[in-house]
Amino acid sequence: MIRLKDNSSKELSLQSQELSVVRCLAGHSLKQLLKEHGDTLLIWPHSFAESRNGEGDASLFTLTERTDTAVIQTGNLMGFIGYQATELAITSRFTSTEQDYFLHYMLLKAFDLHVFNLDHGLCRDEAFDFLIYLFPKVLLQALSQGLYKEYQKRSYNDARVRGVIDIGRHLKLNSPPNGRIAYHTREYSYDNTVTQLIRHTIEYLGRTELGRSILSSSDEMRTAVSRIIENTPRYDAKERNQVVRRNLRPLSHPYYQAYRGLQKLCVQILRHDKLMYHSSTEQVHGILFDGAVLWEEYLGTLLTPKGFEHPNNRTGQGRIHLSQTSKFPRYPDFYHRSGSMVIDAKYKRTTSRNDIHQVIAYMYRLQAQKGVFIMPEAQAEDTPQNSDEEMAHNEIYKLAGYGGTLALHRLSIARQPQDTKDFATLMAGYERSLLQELGI
Repeated sequence: MIRLKDNSSKELSLQSQELSVVRCLAGHSLKQLLKEHGDTLLIWPHSFAESRNGEGDASLFTLTERTDTAVIQTGNLMGFIGYQATELAITSRFTSTEQDYFLHYMLLKAFDLHVFNLDHGLCRDEAFDFLIYLFPKVLLQALSQGLYKEYQKRSYNDARVRGVIDIGRHLKLNSPPNGRIAYHTREYSYDNTVTQLIRHTIEYLGRTELGRSILSSSDEMRTAVSRIIENTPRYDAKERNQVVRRNLRPLSHPYYQAYRGLQKLCVQILRHDKLMYHSSTEQVHGILFDGAVLWEEYLGTLLTPKGFEHPNNRTGQGRIHLSQTSKFPRYPDFYHRSGSMVIDAKYKRTTSRNDIHQVIAYMYRLQAQKGVFIMPEAQAEDTPQNSDEEMAHNEIYKLAGYGGTLALHRLSIARQPQDTKDFATLMAGYERSLLQELGI
């Protein structure tokens, strides 16, 4: 396995057998990867929602070949991706340990999963864990559109004919005559190929301790699971492979659009072993997360309970406009409902001039007196040298002109945790310190 860190470079030997696989993946945009391998590759959030700001044009990584070496330069994506017999693991560059507790922690927080006390280990199959983490969020999002319903062909053999008589089956089942008639009909039913796929996924996850914890992680999730079970009375565990095959064709319903992402996720969960442990597969497979989006969603779990709005530039919700005529829409990461503070979540080590210009524009539009950047704490050797365009941690910069202040705050990352529970405990303390620094 090739181990990389996001937004970092790594040098490989050209003699490496893995290099040919790396060449096949290098330079491909997210849109291209999803178009060609969308059935076996998930990229959050791009696999589940259309992007409005060109994020899909970014590449997984780039490859620069030299005389006897090659350099891989990664971007914001983290997770696992495999092709043929080669696997790549991309972890957070802000993690100092071999096990990426930070990525797991952000996923659990962003997806509102309270399973930090579960000692399931991070070395077994992290890619499968990531798929499980996604399931509750994607399931609840789909169910918010209503339980999926579609026409199904049903066959009956009784005295209450409600459809087309099936003569061949009738002669087979009802000779000599017994008062029953064989027929088939089309019914608009909740028990269909899609809900059966979800049911099989629920039953599959229920086999593991982590899966059971995820399925019962909240009252809302328990209600959702019960709803699926109650509406799939035709469930048969022996039909799993048949149900998966029926769902390989992506759903294209104009209303139940959220079910398309759920369908992809369920198929990948149920086919995970086949993809991961058959090295001859020619399909690119895995699960990747956009680090910048994940960092923003994670901070949202800390800030939205404190009165901050969190506009979504992927769905268009919560946008503000720079003009009085609703022109020039913009999406601040966070701003307080009182208009007193604008916060920009940055999953990187330092600010740029464009970052500063952006936050000042938001402050002007919202008449806010405080502009704040929040970044993960970089290790000492990774902290860039200060320049005229970079900000120092916890220093207050008074703005000229209309006034106001800019500040950069860094969230500390636990460096030497004993396990997932210890990491979560340390991070809870660092989160409280960050909120105190912000005065909220």
